[in-house]
Amino acid sequence: MEKKIVIPVAVGCSTLLIIVLIAIISLLSPFFTPKELYFDKVNKAMNKYCNTGLFSYECKNPAGALVELKKIASSNPKYYYAYYKIGDIYRQQRDYQNAIYYFKKAIETEQVNPEVYSWLGTCYNSSGQQDSALETYKKGIELFPEHRMLYMSISNIYLSRKDIESAIKYYSKPDILKKNHEYNLDSARLLSTLGRYNDSIKTLDKFDGTINILHRDCKVVEAAEGFKAALGCRFVEGSSSSMENMTGLSFGDIHKTFRFALYADNYMKLGNYDKAIEYLNKAEEAVNFDEEEVMDRTFQKIKGRKMTDAERKAAKKDFERRKKYDARYKENDITEMSETQRKLIEAYALKGDIKTANKLYEKYGANGNYKVSLNLSGDKEVYEGYISFAKRDYKSAKANFKQAVEKNPKSCASEPKLGLARTYMKQGEYEAALEIFKSLRKHRWYDYEFNRDLAECYSQLGDEDKAQEYFEIASRLKGERK
Repeated sequence: MEKKIVIPVAVGCSTLLIIVLIAIISLLSPFFTPKELYFDKVNKAMNKYCNTGLFSYECKNPAGALVELKKIASSNPKYYYAYYKIGDIYRQQRDYQNAIYYFKKAIETEQVNPEVYSWLGTCYNSSGQQDSALETYKKGIELFPEHRMLYMSISNIYLSRKDIESAIKYYSKPDILKKNHEYNLDSARLLSTLGRYNDSIKTLDKFDGTINILHRDCKVVEAAEGFKAALGCRFVEGSSSSMENMTGLSFGDIHKTFRFALYADNYMKLGNYDKAIEYLNKAEEAVNFDEEEVMDRTFQKIKGRKMTDAERKAAKKDFERRKKYDARYKENDITEMSETQRKLIEAYALKGDIKTANKLYEKYGANGNYKVSLNLSGDKEVYEGYISFAKRDYKSAKANFKQAVEKNPKSCASEPKLGLARTYMKQGEYEAALEIFKSLRKHRWYDYEFNRDLAECYSQLGDEDKAQEYFEIASRLKGERK
C-alpha cells in the first residue's frame, strides 16, 4: 500500500519540478535571446510595415509597426534596437513626447549607438527644449567622440543662438577632421558660408586624402549574405550609421567629389577661377566610379574575401530595390547636367572664357536637355539662371530665376530667390532685391555673402546706418573683427 502511494507522489513531484523549470526558462528566455535573432525580429517587423530605401524609410502602417515592435521590446528588454525604432517612428509622426520616452528607454539598456543620442537631442530641440538637446548631444560625444552628427547638431544650436565662435569650435575638432571625411566637409562648408574661404581650404587640406569605407556599407554584406551573417560589422568600432542609412555602396568616391567641389567653391569666391576649374574637373572624374567595383571592394574589406556570383547578384538586387524606392523622392533633383558641370560652365564664364563656357553648355545641357521631372521643380530654370548670370546676361538670368520662383512660390528653398535678388542688384533694382533679402534673413543670417549683399542694398538706397550694421555683421562672420 505504501509503495503504491510513494510512486505517484514521486512522479507528481517530478512533473511539478519540470513545470516550474519550464516556467522559469520561459520567463528568463527573453534575457538570453541571441542578439542575431532579436535584431532579425526587429528588422522583419520594419520590413513588414515600412518601405526602406537607400537614404530613408517610410512606415506605411506605423500603428501596426508600433504594436509589433513594442511586443519585441517588452520580451527583450535588455536590447536597445526595438526601443530605438519605436522612438524613431514616433519622431517621424512628430510625437516628440513619446519619441523622447522610447529613446531614453533605449539609452537605459546601455547598449545604445550614437544615433539614439542624436535623435533624442533632435526631439528635445524640435519640442523647444534646447538646453536638454545640448546636454544630450554632449553626453553622446562623451561616449562616441568621433560621431560627426552630434558635433554638427551642437554647432547648429549655437548658430541658432548666434554664437558663431562656439559653433566653429564644435565644427573644427582637429583630431576628428583627419579621421572623418564627412566631418571635415561639414566644418569646411560652415567656414565657407561664413566667408572664411582660406580657412575652409585649410580645413579641407587637413584631411589626409584617404577615403575610408563607411560602416554603413554593411548593407552590401547584409544583402549578399543575409542579416545574421552581416551582424558583426554593425558593432565594430562604434558603427556611426543607423540601419536605414546603410546604403549598399561606399560613398568614398562621392565624398571625394564633394571635397573637390568645395575646394572649387572657395577658389571661385576668391576669384581664382583657374584653381576652381582644376578642382571641378577633378570632381567630375571622381564621380564616375563603377558601382560593382565599389561593392566588391566594400565586401572584401568587411569580410576579408571576395563576393561569390550569387552574393553579388543578391547585393545588386537589394541595391536596385532601395534605389528605386528613393527615386520617388529624389526624381525632382535629377538632371542631365550635374551641379559640378553647371559650376564648371560658370567658372569659365566668370573667367571671361565665354567660348569654352558655351561649348560645355552645349555638351551638358543645351536645348533643355534635362529630365522631364526637373521641369516641374524649377531646378532647370535655376541652372539656366546661374549660367546666364555668369555670362552677364542679366535679362535672361532674371527671367529664369523668376520662373523658378513662380513654379514653387511657397518653397522654402532660397537659391532661386537669392539668384533673382542678386540679378536685381546687377540691374540697379535695389528695392526689389532688398525685399527678397529681408524675406530670407531668418534662415541666411550667418551667410557672409548674404549680409554683404544686404548691406550693399541699404547703402545704394541711402540707409547708411543699416548698411553699416550689416557690413559689420558680415565682417564679424568672416572673422575680420572680434
